[in-house]
Amino acid sequence: MPGRRFLRGRKSMPKLELKRPLLVLASPAMRVHFILRTAKFSGGRLVIGRHANDLAQKGHDVTIWVCNNTEIDWMEVRARCESVAGRPFSRLPPADVCIVDRHGLAAAVQRAGIGITVHFCQGFDGTDAQIRLSEALQKGPLGWLEAWKQWRRLRQIDRAYRLPTAKLVVHPHLASLVRRRYGQESHLVPNGLPDGVFTPQQNRSFEGQTILVVGQTGVKCKRLTDAFEAVARLKKNRPNVRLVRASPDDMDPAEKALAVADEYHARLNPAGMADLYRRADIFVCTSNEAEGFGLPLLEALACGLPAVVTDISAFREFSQPQDFAHFTPVGDPIELSHAIARLLDDSAERRRLSHRGVEVANAYTMERSFQAMEQALVAIMSDHARPKAPVLDLQPPQSV
Repeated sequence: MPGRRFLRGRKSMPKLELKRPLLVLASPAMRVHFILRTAKFSGGRLVIGRHANDLAQKGHDVTIWVCNNTEIDWMEVRARCESVAGRPFSRLPPADVCIVDRHGLAAAVQRAGIGITVHFCQGFDGTDAQIRLSEALQKGPLGWLEAWKQWRRLRQIDRAYRLPTAKLVVHPHLASLVRRRYGQESHLVPNGLPDGVFTPQQNRSFEGQTILVVGQTGVKCKRLTDAFEAVARLKKNRPNVRLVRASPDDMDPAEKALAVADEYHARLNPAGMADLYRRADIFVCTSNEAEGFGLPLLEALACGLPAVVTDISAFREFSQPQDFAHFTPVGDPIELSHAIARLLDDSAERRRLSHRGVEVANAYTMERSFQAMEQALVAIMSDHARPKAPVLDLQPPQSV
């Protein structure tokens, strides 16, 4: 199709450098293990890499352990990065805290007994399992095998979360979920954005027709096909509408077959993503309730990009009042297309959303996030070291 450009990034992302000076320890040095299932890029692992770098720069002894490989070529890692290489976790060096990024690692790391196990929850997989289970049951006998798989998956997730591990969460709705479902408290470590990267464009135009959608087509909870259908509907009556896509991966064959994207970017670094946010006109995010945080939405808001997003817990909790984006129902491409069209026709509202989005994003600083992580780990160690109250035997003595 004329005018369509598919742009691919480099085979590996340019490394990020932290410019922050070495800080004086505000607490005793800790030995911290981050234990990851894989080193492949994701927003969640980017967050972990930033925390590992910050803790290492503050003088803590930090190691990132990766189960399958150690090739983190998408950022500069200041902490040690080692491969588990198939050995049992019990053979790893002891640590004060062992932070796992997946529920599937929690039980094995806790059994290893090499440190306090900390489950870093950046999204609750159980919600995705419940959604898929419900969808499978609606198919009748044709969905029974998938329903059984999701039921088993949900049981495994529940068992992992019921373990007496310490919990870190990135959003208040996750803390509420863990408390309600498992009766456990969590430490809130909100995400943040690096200084000077995601900044608003000077003299932004509020008349353009470019829609930006970020994420991997294959990640089911993102529901990107809803966005593609909505944009395809808009293009039928609005020939100037353009769809720009960005993803950590090359274009999925299913997305390529739809032929709805006008421009595609793979593996952009943060500076490249910021440029993309600044030249787009509307950001669209279609995740379902399984979304844990929504880092691309925060980045878009910080760049002053007006947004149309689904009405889910993760997005609603960015700020009160919830007037920083337009919200639409999950799984409704028709209503989504109407919401985008209304915003395309309302330059004054786009201007208001742009200013409000920057205001919301300004509260999410990396300094706040780093401070919350260090304080949470110190509190977890303190609680673990605190002597437990003795269990008193209140049964009357038996007569001889």
